[in-house]
Order: sequence, then structure tokens, then C-alpha cells
Amino acid sequence: SIELACAGLKCAISGKFLEDPVIAADGYSYERCDAEQYFSKSRRSPVTNETLAFTQLFSNNQLRNVLEIHRRVVQSSPGGGGGGVGN
Repeated sequence: SIELACAGLKCAISGKFLEDPVIAADGYSYERCDAEQYFSKSRRSPVTNETLAFTQLFSNNQLRNVLEIHRRVVQSSPGGGGGGVGN
């Protein structure tokens, strides 16, 4: 379903739709500002609770491209409203 597919486009920390996705050592993607704040205080994965070997974050360009395509589809669909990923 659309709802299930969209769940993968949300940050596991904030629950908000991703706009500037980064990937962490646990292999999960997070919103950059939320991840920076979270990992400044913790070395544990917010998803698995395992201790991470490092807390450096990397831009997730592939997911950013998917998000952009999703935004375009939502904006061009009937009733899409053009308001972003969550509409």
C-alpha cells in the first residue's frame, strides 16, 4: 500500500518525512538534523539499540533522488496539492 511505502520515507528518530537523508553506521537512513542531534548524545542505533562503531553520517543521495521523484508524483497526482512528500 501507499502508506506502507511512505513509512520507509520517514525518519526513525522524528517520524517526519525525510528531506535531507543521511545514512548511519547501522545502515538506516535518518533526517540529517535529527540524526546529528541524536548521535551527539548517543552511540546507539535508534532502530536496533546496538552500539555503533562510529557516528559519522553520510549523505544518502540515492534516497534523496527517490524522495524527489516521490514529491513530483504526489504534486502531479489529482489532489496532490503540491505540498510535499506527506500530502
